[in-house]
Amino acid sequence: MRFTARRLIASLSVLELLAAQSTAFAADEQKKVEFFEGKEFAGASESAKDDTTIDLTKSKVSADGLSSIKVPYGYIVKLTEKSGHESILLSESNYNDLGKFGWDNYAATAEVKHYSALEYELQAARVQKVKEVVSAREKELNTALRGDAIAQKTDVGVDNLRVEPVEGNHEEKTELIFTGNTRLTNTTDQKQTLTSQAFDFAESNTISATTTNSIGTSVSASATFNIPIVGSLNTTISTQYNFSKADTKSESKTVTYKIPSQSITLEPGQTVEVRARLEKVKTAGKVRLIGDINGTESGYVNLQKLIGDIGLVPTPDHKLTNGLVYKWKSFEKKPYELSFSNQHVEGEGTYQAEYGSNLYIDVVDVSTNKVQTVQANATETQGDRSANGSSKDAVELTANAGTFDMTK
Repeated sequence: MRFTARRLIASLSVLELLAAQSTAFAADEQKKVEFFEGKEFAGASESAKDDTTIDLTKSKVSADGLSSIKVPYGYIVKLTEKSGHESILLSESNYNDLGKFGWDNYAATAEVKHYSALEYELQAARVQKVKEVVSAREKELNTALRGDAIAQKTDVGVDNLRVEPVEGNHEEKTELIFTGNTRLTNTTDQKQTLTSQAFDFAESNTISATTTNSIGTSVSASATFNIPIVGSLNTTISTQYNFSKADTKSESKTVTYKIPSQSITLEPGQTVEVRARLEKVKTAGKVRLIGDINGTESGYVNLQKLIGDIGLVPTPDHKLTNGLVYKWKSFEKKPYELSFSNQHVEGEGTYQAEYGSNLYIDVVDVSTNKVQTVQANATETQGDRSANGSSKDAVELTANAGTFDMTK
């Protein structure tokens, strides 16, 4: 008996609650759903009291689209966009900005349903449950807004551009190349000082520079780097690195080495051969790209968020059924401005170079293989010695004339 009494009291309480709600509902029959073209319930408006479907594109709010709605107790409103693939359910509330849901100026039709108190509570609970499920899934799939930055004004530059070698990452390898020769014979019966015939030869200075990790600025910027060299020829090898993107630059420059006549003292009948040898260096290393970014960039971020709703989704048996659907939709544009003041940035690069470093002149007695050698100094007589000099410049290095006594 005690259990039955409690059930009876509970049932009476529910009936009293529904009766009270029904009374309030009956007294509130003059309420209606109101649609507004502007936010905060401004601008042209349209209203609906009974069950109906409104074509919003042909209504009073069609000029700028639907932006806010007042939904009183007892009403459920279903907004659907033009294609019919997306919709949203709204229960009792004053929605002053549909943009918060991604529906500002987006709805094409509005389906208005008017329910009794009991029916409304059931429908409102259903709408709330849908919102909870969608909200939970949105949070699971997307924990932050996303947006594309659209730059409208850019005044950014990279200052103090420089390239520095990375310590401990420089390698060198040398090789000797026999590049040319000429013969000289004393045809007299007396010791003579004779002059050899001049000759020349050509070799290439080559260089390859790679930006492996760029600074990434959209501003076109580059810097020159003089590769550390060895040898007596004072050859300058330089290259440029692109700060903006990872790329490789390869260049080559032909250098002509001119060997002048040599003064050589010979015994009667003695024959010698004048030879030139070029020492070439192959070098490689790493560099650090350094710069400071200054300036400003401004524009806007086209903010998007994931909008979830009930819509048609495919089933495993290739049919369509109602389910949760999601779509990234733009809902707001936020201005932004980036300011850079001596913001230090670094990139990385590598280089490989091959160049002539030392020039040797040998005078060899062809009968005894006796050799006298001098390391020649060379001076630039024309053009740019660097690997990346202008192609129209002829590059020439002239060795100094030497004096040899092959009678000793």
